[in-house]
Amino acid sequence: MKKKPTVTILSSTSDTAAAIVKQLADIFGSLVDFEVFDYRAGDGSHSLTSLELALITSPHIYDQAIRHIPPGSETITAARTVNIETIHTLYDLPAGADVLLVNNVEETTTQAISQLLAVGVTHLVYHPYYPGIPAYREGCPYAVSFDEIDLIPPAMYERVINLGSRPLDLVTIIDLATRIGVYERIKTVLSALYLKPFI
Repeated sequence: MKKKPTVTILSSTSDTAAAIVKQLADIFGSLVDFEVFDYRAGDGSHSLTSLELALITSPHIYDQAIRHIPPGSETITAARTVNIETIHTLYDLPAGADVLLVNNVEETTTQAISQLLAVGVTHLVYHPYYPGIPAYREGCPYAVSFDEIDLIPPAMYERVINLGSRPLDLVTIIDLATRIGVYERIKTVLSALYLKPFI
């Protein structure tokens, strides 16, 4: 019997890793085993000795994560997107409202704003915030984050919205499925799962 492929997930937080594992398990079912590797643990000597395929959950952690992956190993650096199942909550906010959009680094913050605009959530005025930002729009009545609530700067907000961890995008899922040779077996499930929020 052919051994199931194993994908090793490297993420900056345990919450993100858990959300990615759940998303992948919903898609791949029992066809693939997923394991999480905490590259942040230990004294720097904590590294993988072997793996089949590594999934690095964000480009901004690539330089740190790759140091713990055996040379020559196959890796995928994931692209993430906004969660279609949660963004409907943004339509509760009034048109033209100033929203402080919070994420962990500049790249993911600006990317999230671009993605929200791209999927049509254009009735709000987004202002980026991430730790270390030189200056930001204070006094926004609303704050929105992607499972980074603890990074929201203190203020008297009318409402704080957590849109949850950003899932892997469709291109990353297809790339992963193709590389481990199961795309033909999951493509119908994949199409259904991505249509479900729209339906």
